[in-house]
Amino acid sequence: MDAAAALALLAIGLLPPLLGSLWWPADAYPPAGVLLQAVASVLVFARATAPAAVAFGLTGAAVAELALPGLLLPPDLLAVPWLAAALTVAAVTIPRPLQAYWWPLVGAAAVLATRPWRPELAEITTGILLTLVPVLLGRHLLARRALARAESERAERAATESRLLAEQARADQRVRLAGEMHDVLTHRVSLMVLQAGALRMTAPDEATRQAAEDLRAAGCHALDELRDLVGILRTLPAKSANGEAAVEAPATALPDLSALVAETVSVGIGVDLVQDGSPVHTSPVVGRTAFRIVQEALANVRKHAPGTQVRVQVRYGADRVWLSIRNSPPPRPPTPIHLAKSPGPATGGGLLGLRQRVALVSGTINAGPRPDGGFSVDAILPAYMPSGSHADLARHVR
Repeated sequence: MDAAAALALLAIGLLPPLLGSLWWPADAYPPAGVLLQAVASVLVFARATAPAAVAFGLTGAAVAELALPGLLLPPDLLAVPWLAAALTVAAVTIPRPLQAYWWPLVGAAAVLATRPWRPELAEITTGILLTLVPVLLGRHLLARRALARAESERAERAATESRLLAEQARADQRVRLAGEMHDVLTHRVSLMVLQAGALRMTAPDEATRQAAEDLRAAGCHALDELRDLVGILRTLPAKSANGEAAVEAPATALPDLSALVAETVSVGIGVDLVQDGSPVHTSPVVGRTAFRIVQEALANVRKHAPGTQVRVQVRYGADRVWLSIRNSPPPRPPTPIHLAKSPGPATGGGLLGLRQRVALVSGTINAGPRPDGGFSVDAILPAYMPSGSHADLARHVR
């Protein structure tokens, strides 16, 4: 912008002298005036670094030309476009603290241009158009620029405040939801586990004791998952809802995918499990999410495409976990799997439940039919996801 203004001023200052007799009468344009306009125009290149020098230099050059019409301007020529352009740039450039020292120069230029000692309507009109009007135009442009900047900053502040309020509302809602899950679900499941344990101890036969033990083990597993989900709901990606650093739950063993695959193989479906990398950097809640993805994908294969061959590939990285579950085309047309709708409120089952669970750990999942007639489920999960313990939850839930 500064370069464009400098080049424009330079062109306005040099074109009239170069065109000479095509525009002006026989009086030649003084070379000293051309040089002064050229030097003052080149100063505009430094407008960003030395605005005061540029503003006073342009205004001073205009005053000098108007004060010495025979030396710097043709004697009978006042309508010089360069003067108006120079004063406009100076009015836009002058810093606010130095305006009190700059306005006297503007007044001197206006007096010299209107020549009140020789009042003539043409000279007064020309002088005003050359000095006061460009200055007022420059101040108007500067005020509009400041107003636009203030509006932009106000809009940015409003957008930031709105975003922060929305984030705080979501954080509060997550904390409230975590509290409800902790107070209701965890309490009920704990009672179920205790009752199953009591039944195992008092049952009269081995079959009942084994069923009670299975029920107790499933309840314990559900409690672990509830703790992870409560921790995710309470914990934000980098900080908790009240600004404290996120607290990670104690490390637990990752679910065993081999046992899950073995269950599917036992019902007559061929499954190849390929695991690459080390899960040492994988958070327990991410491992459980990966387990649920594989579990749901294999359940869908058993239900909708029996008799197919499945390949389960899990790759553990330092910051990501990649999952890919693909099955071959079924021997008969598969039962359609609806991804977008659920017959009722989401209960955590199905692919829709998986999308919600993956979203909780800030991951992505894609599921859909393949061109060869098979089906694929691909997911990318962050390796690290903090979660909270019961003690942390009790401190944050109001």
